[in-house]
Amino acid sequence: MTAAYNEVRNWPADALCVQVDPDLFFPETDRGTAFDRQVTAAKRVCAGCPVLTPCLDYALTALPDGIAGGTTPTERVSLRRRRSVELQDVRAGLLPPDGQRERAAAGRQAAAAGADASELMRRFGVVRETAQRWRSDAHAHPRPPLRQGLWGRGVRRLPELPSESPQHGRPWQATQHRKESE
Repeated sequence: MTAAYNEVRNWPADALCVQVDPDLFFPETDRGTAFDRQVTAAKRVCAGCPVLTPCLDYALTALPDGIAGGTTPTERVSLRRRRSVELQDVRAGLLPPDGQRERAAAGRQAAAAGADASELMRRFGVVRETAQRWRSDAHAHPRPPLRQGLWGRGVRRLPELPSESPQHGRPWQATQHRKESE
């Protein structure tokens, strides 16, 4: 392998987004003022990034969700058409079938049910800051009462996810982890 190949392959290490909460790049809503503010903030990070070009190239081929390479998912669909680029299914099996929002909702539910930050990180593939925020949010809003089980005992269950949840908080790391393990 050449040094140039390694330099291109390791571009995420130089990305500015590694210094920012990854949730910034995955808006909770898909329209409105809150969405616009979050997209603007994420694109501001991307605009100053030294690896914007390789990130955009990767986003066009591998990322259906989130803000990446300075583009929204909708903008990438348009760019793919213009450049005749197809989205590859490189993340199959890494996220729950319903996607990012559902994973976040399941993570918040698990935090409300008492999961600690380490467990949230492992099960939902998020960084520590996200897991801690989910736990803080859960403590700020009281939990619903326990459900009564068959024998009158309180039962609280954590949501189940496939065992192939990514172990990394960044989209390209989840894909990279999968490729390395094959």
